[in-house]
Amino acid sequence: MKQVASVLKISDPASSWPRNYYERAAESINDTLATSYIISEEEKERLGTRISHSTLERILKYGYEIPSPIDKRRLNTLNKLSVYLGEKDWDAFKLSNTGNSPGSIFKKLVSDALEAEFEAYKFLSLEAIEKLKQFYDPDSPGINRIINVVDNTTAKNWTLCNPYNPSYYEVIDINIISIDEDEVKLMTNECWYLKWCSTEDNEVQKIYNEHNFQLYILRKTNSGWKIDVNHYPIKPELLQNTL
Repeated sequence: MKQVASVLKISDPASSWPRNYYERAAESINDTLATSYIISEEEKERLGTRISHSTLERILKYGYEIPSPIDKRRLNTLNKLSVYLGEKDWDAFKLSNTGNSPGSIFKKLVSDALEAEFEAYKFLSLEAIEKLKQFYDPDSPGINRIINVVDNTTAKNWTLCNPYNPSYYEVIDINIISIDEDEVKLMTNECWYLKWCSTEDNEVQKIYNEHNFQLYILRKTNSGWKIDVNHYPIKPELLQNTL
């Protein structure tokens, strides 16, 4: 679980940490577990939302032997650390770190779709819209929302391609919420800054500056997995009500 140190932005080897580092790490993990939107309140109550600094020290210093079958107490500890690292449980964490897991495939689909969405806003072209269809169901609310933005800005003669335009987007995080046979839900943490300017005089017409969480719903179609809906903004702590 070296990712724990990475998330905490502690670069020193765990074996050389002073005690207050482990206390700080445990405090961060406990805070995250208590407020996490990845698992429900019922799951928090069953799992628990605390890990001791001594347990964390033992894991990071000496490793954590995982027997087969794994005992419940050890599994609970691994589940807690997995939630802290953005996965629903230990099994999801293992899948996400295989590189070709279902979770990583769905995350890449959403990541590629976001890049295509930004290109659609930037270039306002039919080619950009066609690229979106690689990731969205062509009749879905998700792609229709993007096309509506493209059509409106084109009609207004707005652009993001004027000189020195600082428009950008950034995906801070993508988490799998649930994976079912025909439906997958993901939560993203996104930043968007779109500075729309007039194509005639280069004057600023509108600035879209948002940092929010978005819920993506993917559905299995005859053409493979496609995005159907992305809903925003959504408060992470209320996500469990959508599941």
